[in-house]
Amino acid sequence: MRSSAERRTSEGMSRGLDRDDREELSLGSDRPRGGHGRYARPAWRQREEERDDRRQESDSRELSRTSVPDVEIRPLPERRPTREREQGQRESVERRHDIRHRDRRYRVRESELETLREVGRFRTVSLQDLNHFRYGQDLRRTTSDLRSLREQGLIESHRVRAADGSRFDVVVLSERGRTLAARPSDSENQRFFSGLVKPREVVHDAGIYRLYHAEADQIRAEGGEVKRVVLDHELKAEIFGALERQRNEWGNDEEFQAIQQSVAQANGLQVVDRKIPLPDLQIEYEIREGDTARVNLELTTEHYKGSQVAAKARAGFKLYTLV
Repeated sequence: MRSSAERRTSEGMSRGLDRDDREELSLGSDRPRGGHGRYARPAWRQREEERDDRRQESDSRELSRTSVPDVEIRPLPERRPTREREQGQRESVERRHDIRHRDRRYRVRESELETLREVGRFRTVSLQDLNHFRYGQDLRRTTSDLRSLREQGLIESHRVRAADGSRFDVVVLSERGRTLAARPSDSENQRFFSGLVKPREVVHDAGIYRLYHAEADQIRAEGGEVKRVVLDHELKAEIFGALERQRNEWGNDEEFQAIQQSVAQANGLQVVDRKIPLPDLQIEYEIREGDTARVNLELTTEHYKGSQVAAKARAGFKLYTLV
């Protein structure tokens, strides 16, 4: 039997929404997930979870011998130039201008505003990747823009430790930076985030930025244009909200499954084994013909079980891994 901490890790990586999740919807986001505190899971629910864990482990061993080898997991490609980086280089030579926002005055370049939007879309970005993708590895310009943003209280930098003991720097927005990035723009549907959350998952979360660029390069090469990126917790909130709004219509399992299927399709997702698997990242883009399309991406790690990988593949996700 796995510990509660291991079980929480497995739940976090599976990120699937099923009917049982409705029991937690009205309790708020601060409900403990591991069986501790005021809202601890009842014993019968815990026994069911343990039984499910054993079944999933058995499934994982079986899948590792069958379907998982047929799942394509792409290594993230080497970093290469993109139009975004070329644009970032041009913007960095511009002079700073005054912007008044919420009774404060900031002096920023257009490249610095774009950096705020870039970091805010993904919540956590490694300094190395930001230097590469935004500034074409021009460390002088990277340093100049980030120093200005940090001195004005718009960004924060943190040094984090990876599992192998190495350390690297990540950049996040402050709350002030988030509100400045979220000013009305051409991408008003885009959400922006601030602060460092889940430090234990920061290595994986920082990899989402590279994951995005790997796919965005292909979209642009085919004549498409990225319109919005959606992180997993944003999708989860949207699906929880949609299911909760239709809660009174859940008369039986058949009706719930119909509603679940409708909610999944509305968010560009699928139902797999009565759950809605959530990707690490969803990209909305406009194809050459002008229609809107979506692609769901997952950054796998060595901690994923065979059953989890198979479920993500069955949901139609494109799977990548860090190399």
